Amino acid sequence: MRFYQMDLSHPRRWDGRYKLQRRYALPGIKKCPACKLTWGVMRTLGSVDVTGLPEAWEFEVLKPAPIEDYERLAEVVKPLCPPWAILEPGTQFGPLHGKARGSFGALSVDTWRGLVVREDVVESLQAAGLRGLLPVPVVLEKPLKGPGLVELDPPVHGRVHPGAVPLNTGHPCARCGHHFFREYPTLRADPESLPTDLDVFVLADAPFQPLVSERFIEVLRECDTFDVEFKEVPLTPPSERPANF
Repeated sequence: MRFYQMDLSHPRRWDGRYKLQRRYALPGIKKCPACKLTWGVMRTLGSVDVTGLPEAWEFEVLKPAPIEDYERLAEVVKPLCPPWAILEPGTQFGPLHGKARGSFGALSVDTWRGLVVREDVVESLQAAGLRGLLPVPVVLEKPLKGPGLVELDPPVHGRVHPGAVPLNTGHPCARCGHHFFREYPTLRADPESLPTDLDVFVLADAPFQPLVSERFIEVLRECDTFDVEFKEVPLTPPSERPANF
């Protein structure tokens, strides 16, 4: 099976724009006692609803906290999460909410790199039997004139090809897990780790670049035009191991 990542370098066809965010998140870590760093990431679990937790208000305090607070809240939310979830500091929960205007194609990407599709497109994707779809309606202050928007919350599966991980990236902090390397000059996936039963997912060590199957793109194109192109993700190591940057 062939998999693809989004390529945002092409001109836009649609005038739709949105400004969206999430209300809840695990705190980032403030000055880890081991590595002394303050940090957090932007992993997302849009399908996880924390509003029923007694501690829900603590997930609204979007600022770094002592590592003990992060660890406590990670344990609180863990029972609500799917087994593949990675609960790093800063992980965000719940639906996207905010403002949107204009007309949207089948798939839309603005400044936030996610998978946001129209409501009618979700129905087509589901009818085609695509796997791994976790649709979460986007909560808008004012409804659009046309179909609403839905985020596809990608499950975590697979890893980056070990030969594509830059040299000298160091080891994660033994206390907080911080690792200095997150982005890859060219994303390459490990073929042995890739799913055979998902059409939408994200790699465990490349959480900001959702991947989709060839079938997903075919069905999407049958629905309508869209503002995103796709490029195939190589499954082989580079000729040279990249240097860290």
